[in-house]
Amino acid sequence: MSSPVVSTVYPSPDSKIISARIHVIDALRGVVLLGILLIHSFNDYRFVFESAFEFQPQDRTYNLARAIMSNLFSNLLYTIFSFLFGVSVAIQLENARSKGRSFVGVYLWRLCVLLLIGFIHSIWFPRDILQLYAILGMLLLFFSGLSPRRLLLAAAMVLGVGLGILYFQNVLILPVNELGEWSRESTILRSLGFSKIDYLILSGRICIIFCLFMLGLYAGKSGLLKYPHKHRLFFGKLLVMSFMATLFIGIISNLLDESGKLSFETASVLDILKRLAQSAFYVSLIITLYEFAFFRSIIKPFIPLGKMGLSIYVTQSLFLVYYYSLDPAFIRSMGLMGALSATIGYFIVQTAFAWAWLSVFRYGPLEWVWRSITYLKVFPLRKDSA
Repeated sequence: MSSPVVSTVYPSPDSKIISARIHVIDALRGVVLLGILLIHSFNDYRFVFESAFEFQPQDRTYNLARAIMSNLFSNLLYTIFSFLFGVSVAIQLENARSKGRSFVGVYLWRLCVLLLIGFIHSIWFPRDILQLYAILGMLLLFFSGLSPRRLLLAAAMVLGVGLGILYFQNVLILPVNELGEWSRESTILRSLGFSKIDYLILSGRICIIFCLFMLGLYAGKSGLLKYPHKHRLFFGKLLVMSFMATLFIGIISNLLDESGKLSFETASVLDILKRLAQSAFYVSLIITLYEFAFFRSIIKPFIPLGKMGLSIYVTQSLFLVYYYSLDPAFIRSMGLMGALSATIGYFIVQTAFAWAWLSVFRYGPLEWVWRSITYLKVFPLRKDSA
């Protein structure tokens, strides 16, 4: 989830490339954190709007925002977040090997700590994703020794399984729902965040997230982000192909829908494929534009947020829980734009805090706790400490 803080001093061309790689990953993560916050805030407002008050379909601002969030951001931000998690695993693996350290033991213990953090986080935020990431991250270890080509093949197979589950969910719904009822009765599974295992399976979410972990691991191991200047052609092709795929899938979906031939199962499969294509487009676009100094200056404020992504993600949930626990009548009186403005205002505060914090300290607060528990030693927190 979090990547190491790197120096801004470049003693050699190679170190400059590595720093650029880390910075673009952190920038991507920071942008995704903004999107996730907005999606959560919109969904919480939507709950207040549609449950506490009579739904008003004539509210054009609300319906427009709903369409934008649904078509441009919903779910695909977690798609990119999952991909970046796989990339971070590849970075950790590379760092361990370069230093001659054992990877497996530290990696598994690191994820156990993340699982604990996720459990604590889920006490006030049931939508926590950290527990699922920790458990699937442990499974990813079994694929860490594969070559990039085999990783890509394995990812395609996992994606195929996920799409198959989506398409045949009517056949699987009864046994999977029974599994879900059993998981909700199990204290252990509830503690691990699997109280909604039936939803995670039937929605294909487990398979899709794990597929993206593998794709991130593939990107890291194949050097796509380590030497982006050597892969300009690849990212250029990916940019065009993902854009065309997004348009094509959208057109097919609309045509089938208008003809009355779009079943729920087919729509679910096409929606996943479209979101994967959109995610590839966003990632390749940012990586391509990151070579330009003007774009780097625009996206630079997101880098500290990405470096302390765990701290930012967890504290965002505190804001959401507090704000949407206020009087529903007050939230409704603020309107959608007022709620989103408050959300963006909070993110700006987070951005300023991240810059101020990392100007003094080496790690984000939770990143420091995570790292110290992982290695069972207290790391210096201040930059001026030995």
